[in-house]
Amino acid sequence: MMKNLEGYFKNPFAGTRASFYSKNRFSDEHIGRLTANNGGGQYTAMITETIEKHEAFFGQFTNVKIKDALRQQQTQLVDELLEAFRKRVSRLNNLLIVNEVNNTPLYEQFFPHGVMAFTDGTNKGNALNNMTLIHKAVQANAGVSGGSDAVNEFAGFMEQWEVLRSLQLKLMGETIGGRTTRDAAGAEWEKQMFKNLLSLALQFINQPEMVDDFFNQSVLRKKSSARERENDQ
Repeated sequence: MMKNLEGYFKNPFAGTRASFYSKNRFSDEHIGRLTANNGGGQYTAMITETIEKHEAFFGQFTNVKIKDALRQQQTQLVDELLEAFRKRVSRLNNLLIVNEVNNTPLYEQFFPHGVMAFTDGTNKGNALNNMTLIHKAVQANAGVSGGSDAVNEFAGFMEQWEVLRSLQLKLMGETIGGRTTRDAAGAEWEKQMFKNLLSLALQFINQPEMVDDFFNQSVLRKKSSARERENDQ
């Protein structure tokens, strides 16, 4: 017999009687476990959103190791994207040489200051500008530069750069303080936890054992101590 679907629409974090202290610890550990599983950067956006909601509700997120790990992961992803772009430009240049475009004025539309300005000279400061220039040149001359696949590929570099770089700068900059009341901030935190739970459940369908990789449920289930209850006041 199929389970009632109504239960899947209820946020299990809303209305929990766990102490503020327990919720804080649960949130800390959740962020830590997300970070530990974020080797490929697939959870960076989720972690960033969760830290914002965490800080708005609980105050400053102080786990320095987790923040450093996040910054390092994001920096690595940015560096890898830059290197992928440089290599792709080099392949584009080889294609233009094969098509003998390098001996025509058209070549300057791709590399007005030479190919090395893009393969060796692309850095964090000029990456978006260089990606935009190459994309426009490929789009205007798709017939000699790889067609629609190449156009889409270089468009993808720009889109990925804007996402990855903005997250990197966000992690490097000052954290966002909470501007809402505690109750409102708590509701936003609960919503974020539910969003994370649903996203992870969708990723790991029929793998309920994976929940422990991301959540320590026991923290919210145990009774809080008298001292913890005092800290909630």
